Amino acid sequence: MQGAGLGERGGQVPGRAATFGVASLNVCCGLANSLPPVRERAVEFCRRLERADVDIVNFQEVWTPGLLAFLRTQLPSFRFVARKVGALGQPAGGLASFSRLPLRSVQYVSFRGTRPKGGSPFFRAVMAAGACLQGLLVFEVPAFRTVMGNVHLTANRDGQWSAGNRYEALQMQQVRRVHEVLDHSRRMDTALVIACGDFNLPSECGLYGAVVDGGVWQDPFAAENVPTFHADLLPAGARAHRVDYLLVDGDPDRHPVTGIDLLFNEPVALPSGRTAYLSDHVSQVVRIPVPGPPDYGHLTNARSSARRSLQPPYGLDPDAGPEGTYPHGPPKGWHRSPARRTPITAYVGPARTGKTIRALYDSRRTHLGREGLFSGEVYWINARDEESLETGLTHLAMEAGATPRQLQAARDGRKRLEDLALAALEGKRGTREGRFLVLDALDDPEMLARAQSATGILRQGVPHRRFSHIIVTSRISDPGAWRPWIRRMPVGR
Repeated sequence: MQGAGLGERGGQVPGRAATFGVASLNVCCGLANSLPPVRERAVEFCRRLERADVDIVNFQEVWTPGLLAFLRTQLPSFRFVARKVGALGQPAGGLASFSRLPLRSVQYVSFRGTRPKGGSPFFRAVMAAGACLQGLLVFEVPAFRTVMGNVHLTANRDGQWSAGNRYEALQMQQVRRVHEVLDHSRRMDTALVIACGDFNLPSECGLYGAVVDGGVWQDPFAAENVPTFHADLLPAGARAHRVDYLLVDGDPDRHPVTGIDLLFNEPVALPSGRTAYLSDHVSQVVRIPVPGPPDYGHLTNARSSARRSLQPPYGLDPDAGPEGTYPHGPPKGWHRSPARRTPITAYVGPARTGKTIRALYDSRRTHLGREGLFSGEVYWINARDEESLETGLTHLAMEAGATPRQLQAARDGRKRLEDLALAALEGKRGTREGRFLVLDALDDPEMLARAQSATGILRQGVPHRRFSHIIVTSRISDPGAWRPWIRRMPVGR
């Protein structure tokens, strides 16, 4: 399973190679194992890592400050260390990452608050408390425009991973937190996100799909699916699984994984003369091309630019339209829908009858409701053609907080752009700030039909948190073209 370029470094200059290597290893510093002391083993696995062609090593189970200091002395070329200090001076979560390249933006996120839903009350309490000791270490490698997550999930001590097992809800919550934290750690110029570590989830279990987020993450070791826990160290009759992962989230065409390897998969002779495994886990290694300059594709690379593109055409004068074509108040249903669904109003009529002026008038008003004065936030999208509509929805999704990874998934068809965009209508919890979405000039019958489908931007039952409204302007006056949940208002007749 030796990958290209995974041998000794051979004089490479860090940061100058065409590819870079990442390794992950659980060092096995638990309370119960049959291996020699971790420091004795660390002398050998650190010696081998010093010679290996890797730039970053992510360790799990570094549970003491003394062990962290010892590893630093054994890895002199890995001068940069990412870790957060725990309550007793130990690396928080037992997580520490060593790098030959500078790091920044180091943070640690605990799995505090995750808890099982099954099992006895005592089991649930113990697992909830234990989850506070596990977590996710996140940092950036600025030279490679890469965000990296070093992960250690709570272990399933039952060894039973069928659907509905008592650990399933706990581990699912932790996997979701990993993805959420890594999503929010991305910058606009981030090229790659790498998640690695001991997930304590076999690749054959039902939660594997959540680990790779339905295929959004590349799993370079999936094809061979070699176990990462040594079978010799398991109880008699127990089966070894692949429970460690080194996952890559990036454009597979620009940043393919060019080499993979497994290290420390055989017993070795230690300096003391004993022969033993260097850990109960093997070490996974991947090599990836170093990202080039940022390439934003068709996406705007600044959220401020996205906001500008969603502004209404304020050059129009809402008082200059044809007489009688604009209302004296907001559309009915603006304050709140009884079903807590976003009301949708369509202004329909021939060209040059003031539909856009009317939408502009409504979206610019400040309304006085029973609960006091509040103003509306307006998102204005040109819906004249598919390209304009897609660009507007993309910018709306960015305004709602969608990450570049989510936008890329929408471009690839793995997520729906409309779902990301509609999040902008939810507003901020606890405020009375309104949300207007105006789709201007939705005149194409096929585009209207797609917009009203179950996955479209005008779908039935768009939820909202407080105050929101969608306004459409269209030349399509045929009542049969509009679904019943959209309130049509003829204009210019």
